Amino acid sequence: RGTLVANEPDAQRAQVLKTNLIRAGLTNWLLLKQDGRELGSLAPGAFHAVLVDAPCSAEGTVRKYPDVLQQWGADDFEAHTDRRQILQRGLLESGWRALAPGGCLVYSTCTLNSAENEAQCEWLLENR
Repeated sequence: RGTLVANEPDAQRAQVLKTNLIRAGLTNWLLLKQDGRELGSLAPGAFHAVLVDAPCSAEGTVRKYPDVLQQWGADDFEAHTDRRQILQRGLLESGWRALAPGGCLVYSTCTLNSAENEAQCEWLLENR
């Protein structure tokens, strides 16, 4: 039996995550509120499985949250997209560093575009 280590740097989202962990009946967990890009350096090779659920453009949530469409038309959307993809790569790279040899890394977003999904995984495979 292992320990689940979860990380959510946003305090409000961390509280929701904590509630969900308790509701799920989990007892062996640790909730961190750190910058996920730093965790791989703090615990290199420490985890048998790592899930990187990266912030994204949220295209997959449009039916539930139609307001997400408004951000796509924003004047700074391209700059925001570039920053988000840099953050995604940082999180993915950190997750890779935290992964033990032979471990499993899962990368997840709620978006549909390949730039935030397949391209990020291809980047990791080419650069690691």
